[in-house]
Parts: sequence; C-alpha cells; structure tokens
Amino acid sequence: MLCSLDNVDEVTVALSLKACQGELKLGSQIHGFVVSSGFDSCVTVSNSLMKMYCKSRNFEKALLVFENLINPDIVSWNTILSGFEKGVDALTFSCSMHLNGVVFDPVTYTTALSFCWGDHQFFFGWQLQSLVLKYGFGCEVFLGNALITMYSRRGRLDEARRVFDEMTRRDLVSWNAMLSEYAQEQGH
Repeated sequence: MLCSLDNVDEVTVALSLKACQGELKLGSQIHGFVVSSGFDSCVTVSNSLMKMYCKSRNFEKALLVFENLINPDIVSWNTILSGFEKGVDALTFSCSMHLNGVVFDPVTYTTALSFCWGDHQFFFGWQLQSLVLKYGFGCEVFLGNALITMYSRRGRLDEARRVFDEMTRRDLVSWNAMLSEYAQEQGH
C-alpha cells in the first residue's frame, strides 16, 4: 500500500489506515511506519490509528495512541468515546472530557447518549439532553434520533414522542425508531 515512501504525507497515511480498518495486522504494520517516520505527532494520523484500532476491537491500543497525543482534538476524544464497550466507562470518560475543557459537539452528545440506557446512565442522558438544548443542538436530526432511542429503551414512549414531535427535521431513522417502539408497545 505504501510502496513508494518518497511522497508519503499525513493524508496518505491516514487514508491507508482507513483502508485497513478491520485488518489489524496490516494496520499495526502501518502504525510501526507512523512511529518510525514521525507521523505519530500528527493528530489526523493518530485519529485514523485510533479509529482503526477501535474498529479492529483493540481498544487498549487505541487508548495508548490517545494517551500519547499532546493536543487531542474533538475527533480524538470522540473516537475514544465511541470505542468503549461499557456505558459506565464511556460516561466516565465523557465526564473526563468535560473536566479537561473539551467542548462537546453534536457527535459527542450522540455518542454519549447511545450509552444512556441503564438506570444510572439514563439520568446522565437526561442531563445531556438539557445541554443539547442549552447549546442549540436540538435541531440536529441524529441527536433527536439518539434521544428517541434513549427514551424508547427505557420504555418512555411519551418522552420519545415529544422529542420526535419537536424535531424540525426527521429522517428514516427517526420514523423507524418511533414505528418500532409503537409496534413493540402493541406486542406487550
């Protein structure tokens, strides 16, 4: 993939890593090249490395890349947040993001909301919804969809419907989420 190393730049390396998501052996070889060539100081390359490791289910390596970043950007933080398997760990990490002064974007909120379905996490999701509205992200379709899903998982169809009704735009995911919840409620 990186046969001629003369014209390799961070974009080439990042795209190469994207191409090997799920191919851990090849991705690890490119990681070796990244370190030996100094590309590990490039946030874009590190973000691609983290995503490759997360997609390959090697979260520990992704976390190691993150911990070696001097100035992670919002994509770095969001990539790690999305790599967690347990909701408690993900939400603890999102609190750490906040404590480190990271300004959440719609992707951060959507990712964090996807972990908010357990008893303790649900309260956190409710707080996240307040922040979504406070910072003006309420019109984002994918955020509305995440909120509908969060409420639906908890059996709170009225709240899910309220979010749906307040959405200025809806997509197929929005409609399917509501239809499946109504169908599921009819089945009980």
